[in-house]
Amino acid sequence: MRTSPSSAEPSHRTEVFPTHRSMLVLDIEGFSDRHRDDSSRTVLRERFYALLHESLAGAGIPWQSCHHEDRGDGAIVLVSPLVPKVLLLDPLLSCLSAALAEHNRSARVGERFRLRLAVHAGEVSTDRYGLSGTDLITACRMADADELRASLRESPVDLAVVVSDTIYEGTVRHRYRNLDPVDYHPVSLEAKKARIRAWMYRPSGVVPPPAPTAGARESEQDCPHQVPPSLGVFAGRERELDALDRAAPGLVLVVGPPGVGKSALAVRWANRAKDRFVDGCLYADLGGPLAPVPPGQVLRRFLRALGVPDVTLPADPAEQADLFRTVTSGRRILVVLDHAGSLGQVRALLPSPSTTTTVVTGSSRLDALTVEGAQLIELGPLSAETGVHLMSVLVGRSRVAAEPDALARLVELCGGLPVALVVAAGRLAHRRQWTVQQAVADLLDERRRLDRLALGAEPSVRAVFDRAYRELSPGAARLYRLLGLHPGPDFDAEAAAALIQSRAAEAEERLEELLGADLLQERQTGRFRLLDLVLLHARERAETEESHVERHLATRRLADWYLYTAAAADAVLTPHRRRTRPRVEHVPLEPPVFADHLAALRWLVRERRVLHAVARQAVVGTPAVAWRIADAMWGLFLTCGHHQDWLAVDELALDAARRCGDREMEAESEDRLGLALNAVRRYGEALEHMAGAARFWEELGRPVRVASSIERTGFVHLEQGRVDLAIDRFGRALALYRTLDQSRNVGLVLVSLARASIAAGRPEDAVRHARTASAYLGGLDVPDPYNLARCYTVLARAEAMTGRTGSALPLLQAASALMRAVGSVLGAADIWWVTAELHRTAGEAESARDAYRRAVELLATSGSPASAEVRERLANLEADSDETAWF
Repeated sequence: MRTSPSSAEPSHRTEVFPTHRSMLVLDIEGFSDRHRDDSSRTVLRERFYALLHESLAGAGIPWQSCHHEDRGDGAIVLVSPLVPKVLLLDPLLSCLSAALAEHNRSARVGERFRLRLAVHAGEVSTDRYGLSGTDLITACRMADADELRASLRESPVDLAVVVSDTIYEGTVRHRYRNLDPVDYHPVSLEAKKARIRAWMYRPSGVVPPPAPTAGARESEQDCPHQVPPSLGVFAGRERELDALDRAAPGLVLVVGPPGVGKSALAVRWANRAKDRFVDGCLYADLGGPLAPVPPGQVLRRFLRALGVPDVTLPADPAEQADLFRTVTSGRRILVVLDHAGSLGQVRALLPSPSTTTTVVTGSSRLDALTVEGAQLIELGPLSAETGVHLMSVLVGRSRVAAEPDALARLVELCGGLPVALVVAAGRLAHRRQWTVQQAVADLLDERRRLDRLALGAEPSVRAVFDRAYRELSPGAARLYRLLGLHPGPDFDAEAAAALIQSRAAEAEERLEELLGADLLQERQTGRFRLLDLVLLHARERAETEESHVERHLATRRLADWYLYTAAAADAVLTPHRRRTRPRVEHVPLEPPVFADHLAALRWLVRERRVLHAVARQAVVGTPAVAWRIADAMWGLFLTCGHHQDWLAVDELALDAARRCGDREMEAESEDRLGLALNAVRRYGEALEHMAGAARFWEELGRPVRVASSIERTGFVHLEQGRVDLAIDRFGRALALYRTLDQSRNVGLVLVSLARASIAAGRPEDAVRHARTASAYLGGLDVPDPYNLARCYTVLARAEAMTGRTGSALPLLQAASALMRAVGSVLGAADIWWVTAELHRTAGEAESARDAYRRAVELLATSGSPASAEVRERLANLEADSDETAWF
């Protein structure tokens, strides 16, 4: 019998396309358990659907807008694409969880139930038989996954939820409504030999369940945890731990000086974050540059841990690396590569990058990884506060509470390095009768400090530094040793070149290697330093490996370089000083050249503490070098102040002069020390030294210098308020200068006379003296912009006192331009001070306040005691004081 076409198949076929829907797949836990009978299952299903209807309505999702398919022990619910996906998470999850809890409180045992819920979104097809589609299959497998079953089994609440990566990336991570991504934890679900990336919902306060065991994986090796336990006390590093949290997945490079705790940070974070890596945590100590572990050896161990049988492991390391990337693809795995020795070693061990996280610890020579996308985390010494906290925990708060200052000093002596702090704490714990102050005293001797920072089986500080030192090339190792002889707080490549008697380019190559080994820090561009304990280690290596002669030569080369360069800068800064180029044993291979006044001044400002340290080091063996370095700093102090440094340098210069037995050096030093003491308002001592200088100059037959000493005593008397005495001394000096035909000195002392006349309340005399001084100073063959600016400032004061403020302002503007050109902080401060008084007299309070503030800022940077006086005037102005102007 022939079947008609209509009865065999439709005459035409209508093609149906899938539509995008949100999906909820719900399963009732233990629906078929033996403690339930059919009657209780019927009630259970009714309550399940009632709770589902109620919860959807509470979330603003009408049941009528949804399509559902019953599964006996659960349901599939397709939600209209018009419904925002965020509602499926907030508030639906809380509504459903609350409804379940309320039902289970009063229901009979057989009618209580708990739910697994999978939330996904994708394409779903509907035909005459029901629902189908790959995305729907994925959602069903998520709801049936062993990991979700285990989560519900161990959870204190009645609802376990997993959301797909699609839902997380499209909704959760954007924090819509009240969603918090912290409540969602990454998980890799195993479903029929495939893996599904998903996110388990665990609200804050809910303890995460342990990873599934029986039946969840083929073997324990499929989820290895090789990271060592994080033992001992760990303090600080919150910022770095947060950076590691944010970097996953990805590649992270942790660098820092030896002993700073790179490995401790990596291990600490790996243990803290291990639950995020559901497919395992791998760890390898790569041995560093001295004893590198072959990548093939590490790869074989990693692959075995991930379940690859030995018989299938390729022999070729390149093939092993390929297989490692294949095996780790799509899996959430952490790889910690500790003590990495080279870029090649690291690159061979990198897993597939899409879902894995790799943390590499090593030195800065691995920085090239940042070009390949690695995030760099640079560790430095612990802060003083964190170091104190660490020591308190290690030693016991009760033991150290009574000695906070001593504890802070102990942390300082350890340089904030965790390796040193742990050893110091261990010594305190071992020596129970010691106070913290005794532990401090034990470390004060720099020559023995590294010996003391060792304890039993703990890694000694010296051993940690030795390991990094042995990794250096011979040239870099020699520079490292000789840098231990540098006495200053920092240095540049030119100073390093002087130590090794090379050109700067060669020194820069070796400095680059030291930076790569993290034995050197670059504080700012071109300025380097060794950490305190690293400096002691470098000095120790120099004393052990360099002969006494070579150490002496290196130190002398360094001192000669600083002397030669400082003298060159001073010659540009103070061209009127009579001087000869200092003779040095070691002339720089690349003599410095300063383009202008400001370049010379900037160099002296930047190096002033280094110059002081070098002079202090030289004063015993080569006092003439120490004196000449101090002499070359005179222009710096005259221009910028730095009063405490000025005083210390001139005291050292007087000591050096006496050691040399040179009376002219001693006379010069007495004179300058008197000026420094006057600047810090120690007037009695200043006059004593100036009188001593005058006696020396008379004995040496130097009349110009005698006149200069007389003039300088006038400075002190003027500061003391003994104006008539000051005018007398300035007048005597003026007569001598004119007799000796010293035009520049005549101009300078006239400026002093003008200042004294202002103090005496004789402004017309001041104007006359200042105008004459400007003629002298403005007509010099070699311009003197600094002193000409001083002259204009004094003249502006005098003109203002006479009521000619219209003349004063242009003078101040001219003075300001000159002071900017020479970079004088003190001169600029004086101009702002006078400007403030002019505005104050004119009733322009706001302009006066602004000028006072500028003067205070400049005087504070110079360390001048005058800053307190200007602050007082500013305070009076701001309090609307009726105090009259001072001129």
